[in-house]
Amino acid sequence: YRCVSVDNRGYNESDKPNRIQDYSVDQLASDIKEVVELLGYDKCVLVGHDWGGSISYRVCAIYPEIVSVYISLNIPHYNALSESIKNNWSQKLASWYMLYFQCPILPEIMINAFDMTNWDKIFVDIPFESEEEKIDTYKYVFSQPNALTGPINYYRCAFQYPLPADKKSLIKVPVCSIYGNGDLFLLREGFIGSAKYVEDFTLKELDGISHWVHLHAKDEVNRLMNEYIDSRKDLIF
Repeated sequence: YRCVSVDNRGYNESDKPNRIQDYSVDQLASDIKEVVELLGYDKCVLVGHDWGGSISYRVCAIYPEIVSVYISLNIPHYNALSESIKNNWSQKLASWYMLYFQCPILPEIMINAFDMTNWDKIFVDIPFESEEEKIDTYKYVFSQPNALTGPINYYRCAFQYPLPADKKSLIKVPVCSIYGNGDLFLLREGFIGSAKYVEDFTLKELDGISHWVHLHAKDEVNRLMNEYIDSRKDLIF
């Protein structure tokens, strides 16, 4: 098989549109569809974490023909997350940064303030193989002009330009959700609630593993991914 990793729009050296509405999840999903087609494939096994995971859920909803199966890493279905934020005070508090990011300019200034020492706090619990080298790489990337505005615009657009009415439609692509239940940002309720938005939904829960599940438990995540792919060979090969 072939693995392709994508810098979504707004990130690293990908294009960085200025308008907030250019970061809608539908447009981000369209970007993924175009990448698959540009590479010459009809379908793919889609894997996504956090925002990449939300985008991937949307790809499954509006472009199901290009996805054989989807493996979600520590991100609930966007509707389930919205419901959890609305109804669960613990999730509201855990999602405080989403509201903070609605402020213009201030988040960009504060994240990179104090000689970018905030990045050391952001990545304090991520087990990079070479921690200093990895953090320095992120600092370099996000110190470039407009490098933070694009990623923060994901949150701004999600609040200011909600999804269209068809977002309630049931996803028919098989989904395996791998959830590290030590996640401080995304609570269990959203992952359980994701099942009602997916026709064929499997949840795999890893005890005590953080939001960065693919880094904290990479061997276990790879094992679960391979097992799920093997169980769905009829849809993939």
